[in-house]
Amino acid sequence: MDSKFGCNEILKHINDLSLKVPLEPLLKHAEGLYILLKQHHQSTPGLPPSI
Repeated sequence: MDSKFGCNEILKHINDLSLKVPLEPLLKHAEGLYILLKQHHQSTPGLPPSI
């Protein structure tokens, strides 16, 4: 598989995005997903202990 981007290009892209990500909404969304997964895990026996 060919890659269009090298390590330097990917790192530059991530660094360019670092000040543009809305952190507060992202963290709230991530916390909500975590809570949903935790509740689902508790109500569904047989799932692995961690994801």
